[in-house]
Amino acid sequence: MTLTPREAAFVTGSDVRLVQRAVDGGVVQKRTRTVQGRRTRVLGRSELRFFGALRDHEDTLTPTGRQKLYEAVQRPRGGKATLGAFVVDVEDVDRQIERRLAELDRIKRHVELGAGGEPVLRGTGVPVHVVAALAGAGGVGEASRAYPSLSKASVEAAVAYAEVYPKKGRPYPARSLKRVLGGLALPDEVFGQASDGAGPREVSL
Repeated sequence: MTLTPREAAFVTGSDVRLVQRAVDGGVVQKRTRTVQGRRTRVLGRSELRFFGALRDHEDTLTPTGRQKLYEAVQRPRGGKATLGAFVVDVEDVDRQIERRLAELDRIKRHVELGAGGEPVLRGTGVPVHVVAALAGAGGVGEASRAYPSLSKASVEAAVAYAEVYPKKGRPYPARSLKRVLGGLALPDEVFGQASDGAGPREVSL
């Protein structure tokens, strides 16, 4: 099993920048694999265990101490790794990793690839990163108002998925098209006059 740095950060509850720095600094083993035609860094079980043990203690260990911790958690005794007065319950770390791996798998099951390979919420065709952008700007309620057919669980899964797998290129706008148009207060000459009893005016964008 190997994970990308962002996947590893999610599973271990770490900041992805910390993960990247550990790889850049040679604290953990450097490996790569091909993901969607590109070579990318990957991390294995040993690295997950290290980041899980390091969580909440990033500022208490020197670079040398981190290297020793990385080595210690690979060879625990009695389910624990000891580094001076620093003791890690490796079995508990492993249990937490398993729970987060299951959570990542659950999130990914909410998503499928739509037209053009864009991730969409399964069975809806709604782009994951659009929902995440709306939720990022106005919370889950904002995304739910824009897409009332989506469950809260689907919206939350979209937010988590977008965190682990960010959109490539320019991000989506954080406001829904409906709210953007509603806030413009465009004059009638932009839309054209509506006759009495006519249906809704159409706008080509």
